[in-house]
Amino acid sequence: MILKNSFLTDAIENLKRRSWVFWGSFLMFFCCYPGFLLLHLNGLKNSISIDKGEQMNHMMNSVEALYTENLILTFFVILLGVLFGIQGYAYLHDKRQVNFYHSQPIKRSRRFFTLWFNGILLFGVSYVVNMVLGLFVAAGYGCFTGQLMMLAGKATLFYLVLFLSIYHVSIIAVLLTGHTLVSLLAVGVLLFYELAARGICLVYENSFFVTRRYQHGDEAVYSFSSPIMKLVGYFKYQHSRYFWEKELFPYGKTILDLLLLGLIFGTVAWYLYEKRPSEGYGKSISFLNIKEPLRILLLVLFGVSGTILLYFLAGQSLIFGVLGAVFTVFLGHVVIQLIYEVDLKAVRKNLLSAGISFLLTLVFFFSFRFDVFGMDGRIPAKNRVENVAILLPGVETHGNHWVLEDGTELWGNLYSRNQMKLTDLDVVYDALEQAVDPKEFRKNIEVSSTTEKYYSIEILFQKKNGKKESRNLYFEETKLGEIFNPIYHMEEFQKVTDQTAMEGFLEKYQIGGGEYFNGLEKVKLDLSTIKELHKAYHVDVKEAEYTEIYSQIPIGKLIFEGTGLMFPTYINRWEVMIYPGFAHTIKILQEKNIPWRAEFSEESLDQTLYLEVSLTDWEQVGSRDKSEVTKTIRYEKKEEIKALLTHALPRENTMWCNGIILYKTHTDDLNLEVKLVKKASPEEAVAMYGEYYEGEGRITEELIFRAEELPERILKDMERTAFGEVKVR
Repeated sequence: MILKNSFLTDAIENLKRRSWVFWGSFLMFFCCYPGFLLLHLNGLKNSISIDKGEQMNHMMNSVEALYTENLILTFFVILLGVLFGIQGYAYLHDKRQVNFYHSQPIKRSRRFFTLWFNGILLFGVSYVVNMVLGLFVAAGYGCFTGQLMMLAGKATLFYLVLFLSIYHVSIIAVLLTGHTLVSLLAVGVLLFYELAARGICLVYENSFFVTRRYQHGDEAVYSFSSPIMKLVGYFKYQHSRYFWEKELFPYGKTILDLLLLGLIFGTVAWYLYEKRPSEGYGKSISFLNIKEPLRILLLVLFGVSGTILLYFLAGQSLIFGVLGAVFTVFLGHVVIQLIYEVDLKAVRKNLLSAGISFLLTLVFFFSFRFDVFGMDGRIPAKNRVENVAILLPGVETHGNHWVLEDGTELWGNLYSRNQMKLTDLDVVYDALEQAVDPKEFRKNIEVSSTTEKYYSIEILFQKKNGKKESRNLYFEETKLGEIFNPIYHMEEFQKVTDQTAMEGFLEKYQIGGGEYFNGLEKVKLDLSTIKELHKAYHVDVKEAEYTEIYSQIPIGKLIFEGTGLMFPTYINRWEVMIYPGFAHTIKILQEKNIPWRAEFSEESLDQTLYLEVSLTDWEQVGSRDKSEVTKTIRYEKKEEIKALLTHALPRENTMWCNGIILYKTHTDDLNLEVKLVKKASPEEAVAMYGEYYEGEGRITEELIFRAEELPERILKDMERTAFGEVKVR
């Protein structure tokens, strides 16, 4: 027998009012789980385009993908969280229902928890039933496994705690407002305000700060305080192929964070329900003391958005930036007043809040634009940092990949960024303190529109509180080698950045051979030669000075080839640069008669057709065709070509310099281009970067000359052109 005045009686009565919401959620989850699987698996089973042997793999992958956290299900859960939250407590917006329910001898807390429990119950039943039905469908097609059960359990827990967070935020929105339509707007504000605010801050940082541009998104990830931000972070990183990103939002921590947020928001919702005045219906905001703070928060967000937009649309004009603040703050004030008062004449009220919002907008804008508080150049204090990773030009293994113990594959720069742990912070901070002041850097690029004087170094700080923080600090190019030479010689640095030089590399990665590329030709190397070169390279890396590595252009590239790293038949390649100062490696190359610098063998030289040098005067181009103001000289004699090649560098070598411009091929207005044209078979032409003309078969390679080594022969020939004397910087 059920008592008339009991919690269960109230729950059953409330369920009747919510039946349409239940059946709506049931239909959504039915379409997602059993409905989708029936259609999709049946389509795969009857598909003639899929090999029968692969059908089961495709079906298993489809089922497992559905029973992980996917975007469609996530959207439905968010939508249902909002729907259940608003529908359950929307009676507070109706005068008759408020008078009826509040006249009954039932405590507020009991009514709150009756509505709260029913919402969770209806969601849970509709989800679990359809999730189980989906498992039966999967079993009918032979796709049921223990792994699938684990995925289903993890997904259920994930969606339940996500629902609780969204559900409680939606309840708070209803309790703060007096109209259902305003409640929907409030839900949007509460859920997405942090996302919008962080996005605006990121735009401002990327626009005005030089040390925080283009961050990897891993800064302060644990400080997200809204369920949507937790969700964005989880989906952004959890499905990444890089292990270090997955560590930012692991499944377990995300579940705990969402559960904690849900408990906090639920407690706030219960407190607001207890304190909400009964006459709060019909008002835009039921708690009058939060109207103005809320207005200011919204107006400042509008203001800073409009300010930065108009500032850049007007060519970075401060005046138009201020006008943007005026316009967007006033427009936001009008919109909010219409929502609050539903009266256009009310725009003349509460101008003080609009004025405060305008001033806060200007403070926000100018603090970023002029770095008033010195935020740009500020780096974490040494006593708060556990270790540091530094990516230096010339020693990053960009072209190489590494496989961790769990089989995860990482490219070199990501591996270095997240495996490096420089713990001698005194040495590290001695180098960082020599960075160029960001204000000086900004002033320089504003005047000259060039950054050639400086070089950006990415620094990743692992803080003791578990957070990561990255900075792009700028250093004078001429001092870069001297500044970072002590760091280059740190064992922790070399062990991570150049694993190819470490003992056991050949065995670990099953290296069976390789090549040496001198910039013009490749020479195949057997395993014995590779072993000798690797041993010499190991010594050279240890003995080298970073000053030399940074300032020199490599003379060649040593390529290691191994098998069995990812798949037994997959060939893996590691490429390392050989610098002029690597005496031990060069000695082995010489002993083996391997052409160790950019030069052609006699056989290759016989295949050369001509060397072409072109000079273009960009001042004269304007609206004219480039060919009309370009002078071209062609060298066809093999002796001339061979002599000129001793000064030339293949264009690929410019990439070896890691972006450091150690050469000049042009003056302010003159541009020099050098092309080497060789005979080639069609197969060779396709295999190499260049051009292939059917019937002729040739390869065109682009070369460069260092300005200080520009051959006298070319200079004299150019003096006879219409340009007169050619001067280089």
